[in-house]
Amino acid sequence: MDRRSRRFVPSSEGLEDRQLLSTAPVNPVGAVTANPASTAPSGVQVDGSAATQQTIEAKRHHIQNLPFFIGLLNKDGVVPQPAVENIQNDLYSFVGSLDPGNPSLVSSFNLDLRKAQAYENITPGSNAALNRDFGAILISAGVSAKTTADLQTQLNTLVAYDAAHGDAAHGGSTITATNDYATVLELALGSGRPLVYPNVPALLGADHQGNDGKIPITHNHKPSLTGNYSAGTSIQIVDFKNKVVLGVAAVDPTTGVYTVKFDNSLPDGTYTVRVRALDSGFVSDPSPKFTFKVVTPPPKK
Repeated sequence: MDRRSRRFVPSSEGLEDRQLLSTAPVNPVGAVTANPASTAPSGVQVDGSAATQQTIEAKRHHIQNLPFFIGLLNKDGVVPQPAVENIQNDLYSFVGSLDPGNPSLVSSFNLDLRKAQAYENITPGSNAALNRDFGAILISAGVSAKTTADLQTQLNTLVAYDAAHGDAAHGGSTITATNDYATVLELALGSGRPLVYPNVPALLGADHQGNDGKIPITHNHKPSLTGNYSAGTSIQIVDFKNKVVLGVAAVDPTTGVYTVKFDNSLPDGTYTVRVRALDSGFVSDPSPKFTFKVVTPPPKK
């Protein structure tokens, strides 16, 4: 089978994890169909896996690769320019800054995807419905009206290209057009998702000297907190009550482990802090609260 006759769409967090999707509505998003000829998208997720950690660099990398994947969707491998470049520029403008799309609007979009599949070639009515749904989802996620309108215009350009170049041997223009919509929408929602907040940290093992009930104790007046996060980011210790950053350190690029020490010595007492991720000028929401005690040990006799 011609490689380009198999249509791929991305997972919602990035194009590198592309998966063949089924036309069967009963199949979950991302399911691989047993019939390789079934190549239209089964639907789009609102925001994919909420636990997925993606750096800002990775999100931009997925956008950078969009021409390659749009090219896979066209039988001749040609990417219609400048439409794809304009789409990329629009996507770059809201990386890491969107809310999830409205679930009911996404459901409407998925329904219209399936309705469009009744025809070999994309109809004006099907394209109008998909374009309307596409724009409504972006607006619900926080994309500006101006950027949304431009993306809708570029998708119309892609669909016009699909209609002019589709043929029965490659499934007609509907497969390509619906995959174009699904590809761009999933990429928009995935790249637009903010940084995932870190899990609650823990005291570094060497600094943990026991517990007072459920509260960990340390004798170190400049203790370190530890946890896991995406390589290529940094972690800040934050006192949100007083709006102060108390320490910052990079995540280990190999292990994904961070160890961040308090900048200043802490007097004896009980402290409640959070950590948050920092990446390319973006900050995540804070982790859940972490409470610990600093206690000076009694002098040795």
